[in-house]
Amino acid sequence: MGLGVIGASAVSYIDAVHVITMLNSASAAIGLAGVPCKRITYNVVTHIGVQTEVLPFLFGDSFIGKVVNEKLSPKKVVTRYEHKWVDPPIKACEIN
Repeated sequence: MGLGVIGASAVSYIDAVHVITMLNSASAAIGLAGVPCKRITYNVVTHIGVQTEVLPFLFGDSFIGKVVNEKLSPKKVVTRYEHKWVDPPIKACEIN
């Protein structure tokens, strides 16, 4: 949802970033006489914010334009979630 005027705009938004990572150390661990491990992590971060562009014709992509637009474009983390699955659930399979 947004508002625009000639040469300027402001848009409010909500975004959610989902990240899934998977690690299977079975093939590498067998050669090192280690325990084969599987690990999956799931992360979600949700933001709410406003994206503002002021006078893009005068400043464009200049340093001043970027600083002004960044200061007028607040962004806040609304939720953060992380879940880990480790198989087998032993300390040797956890990565910190």
